[in-house]
This record gives sequence, structure tokens and C-alpha cells, in this order.
Amino acid sequence: MCSDCLRHPRVLVADDDPIIRRTIELILRHRGYRVLTAGDGAEALVRIAEDSPDILVLDLLMPVLNGWEVMQRLRDSGIEIPVVIASSVDQTIACIEAPGGAAYLTKPFRPGDLVNAVSQAVACAASRQPCHAPAA
Repeated sequence: MCSDCLRHPRVLVADDDPIIRRTIELILRHRGYRVLTAGDGAEALVRIAEDSPDILVLDLLMPVLNGWEVMQRLRDSGIEIPVVIASSVDQTIACIEAPGGAAYLTKPFRPGDLVNAVSQAVACAASRQPCHAPAA
């Protein structure tokens, strides 16, 4: 991870709900993150290829490509990006392992939990260690 990325990491927020997407964007921007957004899984993959974000905040239930499909395509492509899953799907039901997964947030979540999960994902990306944080 580049030194500027450590100071101002780029986070891609992929969620089909525009209100949730904008809320997450505002929370993270307020904390100094550079935020990109995508409204579905296909758009998220395009943004990842074009913009190389440092962290992905990913909803699971989205149109076109859902979050599970996005993560599978990232694995198949060999793209390693820490993923913070933010979904209404209960973690115990989802039973997934994100590539480089950092955290699982069940909606609704507290802003502080989001910031902590993204901060941990940034730290793990910087250390190049696999990260698996407890669910929030």
C-alpha cells in the first residue's frame, strides 16, 4: 500500500441503496477517507479495475451481481482487496469468507463500528496480513 494510501485510503462503497451508500460515504469522508461508490456488483468490479481502491465496503444483496458473485470474481481474478461486508444478511446465515476479509457488519450498524472495521482493514492491507475481525 502506498504511503499516500495510508494517510488517505481509497474506499469503494458498493451498495444498491442510494441512502445507505451516501450515508457510508459521508461517514468515511468525514474521517478522511477518499470514497468511491458503486450501485451494484458489476459497477463495483469496473470501479475496482479502473480505480484500484484500497478497501471494499460491500453489500451482499445487490442487483446485476450480488456481493457473493463480486467476491468470487475477485478471487478468480487474483485481485486481493480487503473486504468489509455491510449487509442485512445475518453473518451466521451468510457463512462466507471474503478474500482478505476484514469484518462483517450487519445492517443497521453504528457509524463507529463502520469506521473501526475500515480502519482495521486499512491496517491489515498495510501489513499485508490476512484479516478476520469479529463481527459487529
